[in-house]
Amino acid sequence: MNPLFDEDRKMLTKFLEEEWQPIIASSSEGRWIDPNRSFATGNDMLDLKEKLVENGKWGEFYKWVDEVVYISSDAYNGCGYSEAELSNWLFTMPRFAELVDEFLKERREHDDRM
Repeated sequence: MNPLFDEDRKMLTKFLEEEWQPIIASSSEGRWIDPNRSFATGNDMLDLKEKLVENGKWGEFYKWVDEVVYISSDAYNGCGYSEAELSNWLFTMPRFAELVDEFLKERREHDDRM
């Protein structure tokens, strides 16, 4: 998994059918203010999950995580695992958003080849 960069957050924002806002400078404090989602909160995770369900992609995503990602992770010990272990591993932030990002990129690349 890769950390989420602005390009990734923009893609996830678009997936949620929201508009990406420009990052602005705060003149009073001399800091940058990012009005966009961080994709590091529980609300972000739930919104991404609900959008996958709404788009009919939840089953495909969960199967991909189970069959491709989890078994190659450090969490998998090679001796099998329960649904509870997989779910506990999956539903952590920012891992969940990173996995959705990776899943969407793989599907986009697959669709582009067809």
